[in-house]
Amino acid sequence: MTMLKGIFFDYFEGQPTAYDVDKVVEQLEAESERWKESGEAYEDQKELGVSEGFKKAIEIAKSGGIR
Repeated sequence: MTMLKGIFFDYFEGQPTAYDVDKVVEQLEAESERWKESGEAYEDQKELGVSEGFKKAIEIAKSGGIR
């Protein structure tokens, strides 16, 4: 029985982690909006970069990490 448990453990350990893409995107969008509403958005190139980073993260999450 122990050997069988080991086989199943190894099999499931090798599987990719599933997650709810819509919830991840929702959280990223909410964080992006919260940041924008702080009144500091787009004042300089660094802040513009943060905004672009959120957009790119949302694209990656929606694509499932596949480019």
